Amino acid sequence: MTSQFVQLISVGHYPAKPAGELQIGDTVVWNYGATSTVTGFIKETKKQMVVELTDRYGVHQRRMNKSRLIACEQVLQARMAARAAA
Repeated sequence: MTSQFVQLISVGHYPAKPAGELQIGDTVVWNYGATSTVTGFIKETKKQMVVELTDRYGVHQRRMNKSRLIACEQVLQARMAARAAA
């Protein structure tokens, strides 16, 4: 696992992974600590994808490049588990 981070407003540096590696059920973290859950993938091309996200306000679709780094709770949990095991 490579160490990739994004800077989130009011959160700080947060572990991230490319959007192309997102899976259904992943929890995405946004600025100010807001979270969304990946519920589906609407459209996918060679470089971009449209992701369906659910948060406390409803269901939304968001287009993003597959190489874009996305803060993800599952990446943070995996890093913490790896440190605890070491």
